[in-house]
Amino acid sequence: EVVRYVAENYGDVVYISFMSQYTPCGKAVDMPPLDRKISKYEYDIAVNEMLKLGFDNGYIQNRRSARKDFIPDFGALEGLD
Repeated sequence: EVVRYVAENYGDVVYISFMSQYTPCGKAVDMPPLDRKISKYEYDIAVNEMLKLGFDNGYIQNRRSARKDFIPDFGALEGLD
């Protein structure tokens, strides 16, 4: 639905990026639906919709990057304003 909204309201002049690495951490672990990674099926649906709608300015991330070692150490950023 979001991809269709962007296509209908902005066309393909915007850049769209599908990032597969979302990994729940912190409080999100206990907050459905944020408590899980996106499934391959869900990701494929979104990517296929983007391609079907003709987005030329798109980025599709490899699903292998959806690992915990790709998560930055956000604790190290505390106090940086």
